[in-house]
Amino acid sequence: MLGNPSRYVSTAQVSRLSQAVKAIGLELGKRSGRNEFGGVNGELYRRFDIASYRELPANKYDEAMNFLTQWYSSLVDNDLLPF
Repeated sequence: MLGNPSRYVSTAQVSRLSQAVKAIGLELGKRSGRNEFGGVNGELYRRFDIASYRELPANKYDEAMNFLTQWYSSLVDNDLLPF
């Protein structure tokens, strides 16, 4: 249904997705010495066939956060998430 606010992720969820992408980008950047944010965004966008966080269907939010959480966890030695 067009205009249904529950169709896509909320503003708060967009913020959390962005924080997760930033955390992953920072960790990858420490290793490569490059700006990795675009690559992380690109991978998320390809995986979920979106062009923006705001286009993520609400019912895919948990899946996206699990993907980002697992990616971040694979890069760090502790279980503390910054997002």
